[in-house]
Amino acid sequence: MEKIFTLEHEMLAVKNLAGLYDAIAEKLGFDILDESLRYDCRKACISGNIQKMLYEAYETENPQAFLADREQAAFEVARLFLLYGPKADPSLPDNTVRTEDGFVFYEKEEIA
Repeated sequence: MEKIFTLEHEMLAVKNLAGLYDAIAEKLGFDILDESLRYDCRKACISGNIQKMLYEAYETENPQAFLADREQAAFEVARLFLLYGPKADPSLPDNTVRTEDGFVFYEKEEIA
């Protein structure tokens, strides 16, 4: 079942992708300290302003890369979003997330 909710601005400030996924899982009621917790980025959409905040967080975390070659650093962040990021949905209001069932799941231990 699809869930749509907003995250407080404080929960989003200076978050990288892992931090954002943890904030979403926590909002959904999961224990983010559980080491078997996993995320499926294909099953999450975020508003455009959250995507912008993520980009700004990566720029804040890596200022030297952006100073040295802004275009290359921006490319690397875009590649990170493409590989591991949620989809941005411009129709979502600011600070809004939409998840599908299976976004958060527990990794099962294999029995040897």
